[in-house]
Amino acid sequence: LAFYKVYTEHPEIDLYDPDKTHPSDKGTYLAAATILAKIFNCDVSENGYTSEMPEDEAALLRRVATETVFNTPQIPSEFVISTSDFQ
Repeated sequence: LAFYKVYTEHPEIDLYDPDKTHPSDKGTYLAAATILAKIFNCDVSENGYTSEMPEDEAALLRRVATETVFNTPQIPSEFVISTSDFQ
């Protein structure tokens, strides 16, 4: 969801390497920020680490990561499946 938001709302930020299957440094940063926010249940938008990218881009990616983790509604239980459903 975080990648989709950046891809659709900020197409100038390239989240993929030229092979279009692996994340770019910015895509890796976004993924890491999203995982950090989820695992530690924290707002990463105020984190100052930029991974050597422009501060405005890093701040945007951190904000999107935080919004994705905390503002995405939960999937209703009747739509949740587990890997055991495929055995």
